Amino acid sequence: MRFLKEYTILFIIIVFVILIEIITDNITHKAINNISKNIDELESVLETEEAKDSINELCLSWKNEGKKLSYYMEHNELEKISILVDNVKSDIESENTEEINKELNEMKFLLEHVKNKQKLELKNIF
Repeated sequence: MRFLKEYTILFIIIVFVILIEIITDNITHKAINNISKNIDELESVLETEEAKDSINELCLSWKNEGKKLSYYMEHNELEKISILVDNVKSDIESENTEEINKELNEMKFLLEHVKNKQKLELKNIF
C-alpha cells in the first residue's frame, strides 16, 4: 500500500516524458520535411530565374521552423544550418553556382543529423 503512491507518481512521470517526446518528434519531423521540400524545390530551379523566389521561400521557412526547433534543440546545430541558408542566399544573389550544390548537400546532411539526434533511442539517451 505504501508503494502504490510512489508507483503511481512514477508511472505519471514516465507517461508525461513519453508524450513530450512524441510531440517534439512530430514537430521536428514536420519542420525538417518542410525545409527539405524547400531545398528540393530550390535544387530543381537553381539554374533559372525562379531561384531567387525559391531561396526566399527557404529563408522564410527556415526562420519559422527554426524558431520552433530552437525551443528544445541544441542551438549549435541550428546555427550551422542558419549560416548555410545565408550562404546559399548570398551565392544565388551573386550567381556563384559552384558552392551552392555543396552547401545544399551539407544542409540536407545537417537536417538529417538533427532529425536522427532528436529520436528517442538508447544511443541518444546514453
